[in-house]
Amino acid sequence: MNTYVYDIEVFPNFFCACFEDYFSDEKHYFEISLWRDDREELIKFIKNTWLVGYNNNHYDNVIINYIASKKCSNEELYAMSQKSINNDYEGIKKYKYNNSYVSVDILTMLFSKAQRVSLKEMQVNINWPKVQDLPLHFTHVVKEEEVELIKDYCFNDVASTKAIAKMSGNKIDFRIKIEKQFNIKCLSKDDVNLGVSLFEKFYEEDSGDDTFKQLRSKRTFIKLGECISDKVHFKSDAFNNLLNILKNKSITKTKGALKYSVIYGGIKYVFGTGGIHSKDKPLYIVPKDDEFLEDADVSSLYPSLLILLEACPEHLDPRIFLPRYKGLRDSRVKLKKEGEKLISEIFKLSLNGVYGNLINEHSWLYDPMQAMKITLNGQLFIAMLGERLTDGGFKVISVNTDGITVLMKKHQKAEYDRICKEWEEYTKLELEFQGYKKIVRRDVNTYFAEFTNGYIKEKGSFLTSIKLGKGYDKPIIQKALKAYFFENIPIKTFIENHDNIYDFCMMQKMGKSESGNMFRAMYKNEILQKTNRFYATKNPNAGYLYKIEDNVSGKEHVLKDSGVIIFNDYVEKSIKDYDINYNYYIKEAEKLRVTIEPIQSSLF
Repeated sequence: MNTYVYDIEVFPNFFCACFEDYFSDEKHYFEISLWRDDREELIKFIKNTWLVGYNNNHYDNVIINYIASKKCSNEELYAMSQKSINNDYEGIKKYKYNNSYVSVDILTMLFSKAQRVSLKEMQVNINWPKVQDLPLHFTHVVKEEEVELIKDYCFNDVASTKAIAKMSGNKIDFRIKIEKQFNIKCLSKDDVNLGVSLFEKFYEEDSGDDTFKQLRSKRTFIKLGECISDKVHFKSDAFNNLLNILKNKSITKTKGALKYSVIYGGIKYVFGTGGIHSKDKPLYIVPKDDEFLEDADVSSLYPSLLILLEACPEHLDPRIFLPRYKGLRDSRVKLKKEGEKLISEIFKLSLNGVYGNLINEHSWLYDPMQAMKITLNGQLFIAMLGERLTDGGFKVISVNTDGITVLMKKHQKAEYDRICKEWEEYTKLELEFQGYKKIVRRDVNTYFAEFTNGYIKEKGSFLTSIKLGKGYDKPIIQKALKAYFFENIPIKTFIENHDNIYDFCMMQKMGKSESGNMFRAMYKNEILQKTNRFYATKNPNAGYLYKIEDNVSGKEHVLKDSGVIIFNDYVEKSIKDYDINYNYYIKEAEKLRVTIEPIQSSLF
């Protein structure tokens, strides 16, 4: 089959569809308007092809399936477009899945519903040369001389979607292999939904029935005391006081249900629905010659807890659910050791997806009490390890969902190993250990960590490489910090000699205020498009970027400390000719450096 990346545009009197071959620069264009009618050619073209798009399963596919179903007018096409935009499921469901082609939706494949971002944000994210919103409002009546403007815009969206698809090629290949091996439709499913679909298939095969898909275990309230394992024991008053509170607490919802903290050994342990973590201050730590800096992480924490606690949703058969889940976990561990990466990764997605859907009321796995068993005991077990290590004279540096980082003298290593081994035997959980050369930390979720093998882990806002779907905010800062802390390059030297203009760029997307009013971007008294890319400049003729709210007077700085250049359209020139305000970036990087560097940590 031929594979094309595509996008469509729909106006009251105009429709167009733009296609580009996935493997070449070959392009195809179809239009339905007063000036031409390519519907028959379009219907023939898409048949028996692979079509790749961005949010196409919910929108673009609906429209072209509607075109293939009847001789519709532009007015009817526009009406169907509005139904899709307004989430009128009853109005579009007939045309949503009736495909004569294979569909891949990059948006739903990459991101869960809560994580999805617009194509324009993704264009900034991948350093696409042209970031462009629709040049005409979708209610606009198109004139013939405006067709090329729309066509250019549409092909720009297609080209950027193709670039994103290419960057995600391993995920597409991964799903193709899964479909072939396990016979489940998952090309457009995100990782969690893919994993759940696989487990659903297994459970249906094991049970010989599919009625479980309609079942849920809804809870009016959950007594946390009934969730906590008898294995949870503390020695200190601080943790025991929290344990007593939890054992006597009932909750009516899981979101935000846990908001507690305990200070022990100078570390603030924060308990929440999403997991435990410490309240970490900025830190720069390099172990001395007689010290170890080591991280102990629980292997597959939540899947392991589900098995240990037998946390089977109440409406499912534990004789089927638990053996199948444990079998997947054991197979995954074995396959990983044997180097069978594909199946090992599939089973990992399935294991994690099952846990995640225990709190998804739309899922057949829904049972929030089982989710609370897992997350609550996970946090308490980690806290138990923290308490034991602190009582043993060790310096706990950080605590996260599934592990603890500790600084110790080398002569303490045997005692450290003994405490960890004793905890493993008691909880039946398994720890994995990793030594560090250096940690540069802003907080628990943002840090650089250099392992003893030389690999440097980047986390949170310290990511220096593109991560699809994440915001874009002057990556020059984290790159300069990494060069400073790991290569001893002065921040000023690094920034002033850096030659990638995109690394100086920032992004601002305008949304709605709490009152429902739209925010708009204003630059030099002109209203800009919804999503904008810009950088700080020393050019005296540049303006400031403001955010204004409809029906509200006044304006708010997007970037107060510098004028900016709007950079939605890439212009190639010497880096010096961009008039970058280097002082702005140097100051921003130095602010972070001085919060981290003076705080050196050592046991003695």
